[in-house]
Amino acid sequence: MWSLLLLQGVLAFTVEGEGPVRFGFPLRPDDVARGLCVAGVPGARVACRVLQAEPDPRTGRIWVELAIEGVRGAARLVRAGREPASAPVEVRRTTESVPEGLLVTTRWRWRGGAEDVRRRWTFHEATVWQGEAVEPGECATRHGEGLPGRFLRVRVPAGEWQRAGVLPPDQGLAGELRQRLAAAARTLPELPGWRGAGDYLRAGGVVTNLEFDTALAFARLALREEDPELLAKAWRSAWHLVDRDLDRRTGLPFVHGSDHRRVRPEPGHVWLQGVFLVGLLSADDELVEQARALAQALARHPRLRPERARDERARDLGWPLLELESWLRFQADEGVQRTADQLAQQVLARFDPTQRVLRFGEGERERGLYEDRVWISGGILLPALRAHVARSRAPAAARVVQVLEEALEERIRRGGAGLPVRVLLHGGDVVDAFRAEGLPELVLALEGLAPAALARLVPRAGPRRALAGIPADGDPQLATSLTMAGRCTWILR
Repeated sequence: MWSLLLLQGVLAFTVEGEGPVRFGFPLRPDDVARGLCVAGVPGARVACRVLQAEPDPRTGRIWVELAIEGVRGAARLVRAGREPASAPVEVRRTTESVPEGLLVTTRWRWRGGAEDVRRRWTFHEATVWQGEAVEPGECATRHGEGLPGRFLRVRVPAGEWQRAGVLPPDQGLAGELRQRLAAAARTLPELPGWRGAGDYLRAGGVVTNLEFDTALAFARLALREEDPELLAKAWRSAWHLVDRDLDRRTGLPFVHGSDHRRVRPEPGHVWLQGVFLVGLLSADDELVEQARALAQALARHPRLRPERARDERARDLGWPLLELESWLRFQADEGVQRTADQLAQQVLARFDPTQRVLRFGEGERERGLYEDRVWISGGILLPALRAHVARSRAPAAARVVQVLEEALEERIRRGGAGLPVRVLLHGGDVVDAFRAEGLPELVLALEGLAPAALARLVPRAGPRRALAGIPADGDPQLATSLTMAGRCTWILR
């Protein structure tokens, strides 16, 4: 009786189907240290492997791998009050040279007898493999039949992700928009063949190369909507990026174009958060390591250096800063931190207190006018600076963020119908604005608002009307449109 009183609930989840499961979840370090078991399931085996060295400073939790055997249906993970159990799964990895290049085989052997196998080929030369032409530097990963199901068969309620800090509090702001995005994501057709799986096409025959981070959009929607189908699509997109889209010389992804690997990498088109989140959700060391490699590659190639000042783009500083800060929230890295701090200072140096804007060459116009693309300043620059402030606690940066947030809210409120996509500034005033309805850029623009401002603005009739019908039926850019909107954290509120 006394031992039962000591049990403390840690996580509610459901296992569908037979066989062991293995997935990631952020737990309190105290719960990990005291050992875990499944309440009321005799013979169930639970092992917890730490994936994160230090707790997340915002949540106080650490990501862990949970490997569980002997559970089916609804279950509850509780403190065991004893030493953590040894792992019910043994992992072995072998590397060998093969005619195609290099083959890495990973095997997971469970105590109960199940075995999972993954084989990953890295191609050193152009060749035709399993019916498709591959290029040097590409990889092909083959997962055993049951492997993705080890985490896809686990159902964790959205409320648990919210309590763990993976999802923001649900304010009831974007339920209809989110459901429309999720419905579009479910039916979005992937490119054909094993080289195309996980990637998407948009108008003009453009391969998106997962622009704006399709894996992240699908994973976030999947967690809030409790949708394993979307989570499976996120998983395929994450593996597509690391297998198909990476330039092995720089370590950065190729940019969207007529093929996966034709347009050179740019720091303003690098996203690691989707690979990273899917890696944590599936407790997959390979994907987490790929996210680390992306962060370190981005730290080595942090920005483009345009030949002319007027060609300088906001996203070439904003995207790298946002992605590097996302990695630093998980793990300290001196090189990544140094580059993130440098990028943040370069962004802050562009702050114009009179116009209340970050000025980049691309926005400079004649006679001192400045054109601010609100969907980039609100959707990329502000979230990047906010993430930097959360880590650095720099007072000057925090004051700039506050001014920019206030200016964004004011510019959204002022004017006629729709929401601003671009504004023209002079002398501290908005002298002209392009306002629109139904564009995915509007969803991204609102990402720059703090939760309190979102609660004030989004329920109003004007913003609700402007956001209705996103993504549009028959949108020829659907893959990019729904990614641009679906990656936003505010739509999870």
